[in-house]
Amino acid sequence: NCPSVCPLLTKNMMQLQAAFKKDPKRDTGIDTLIQLVSVTVDPERDSFPAMRNFADGFRINYKNWSFLTGRREDIYNYARRQLFVNMEEGTGGVEDLIHTQKIVLIDTFRNIRGYYDGLDTGALIQCAEDVVLLTKEKKRKRK
Repeated sequence: NCPSVCPLLTKNMMQLQAAFKKDPKRDTGIDTLIQLVSVTVDPERDSFPAMRNFADGFRINYKNWSFLTGRREDIYNYARRQLFVNMEEGTGGVEDLIHTQKIVLIDTFRNIRGYYDGLDTGALIQCAEDVVLLTKEKKRKRK
């Protein structure tokens, strides 16, 4: 139900997903190491079927991308207290819509490793580079 930011952000996240896809001709790709997650900010409108319809409209590859909905209070508490994504205006109550174009990079230990403007090409490139660094860090820790 979001006509402005969500479609653009989704398209850009699709580019990130595609950038990490394994090339069957070479031993490349880290798509099995990353998980994309989109969370609704309007759960009253964005039921699971509505979100599925939105994602299907983009031909999303669900292999490593989840679309989440739930109770507004739970979503907003998670966004504020775990992701530290807050409104710049409003009282911070449940009625305040937390709509952001930020991409939050979280490692396997659920530590936030970065925030990126999902509508800015330079920020997306930086996000992709940081994902690669995280996967190298993870591989190094396994040795």
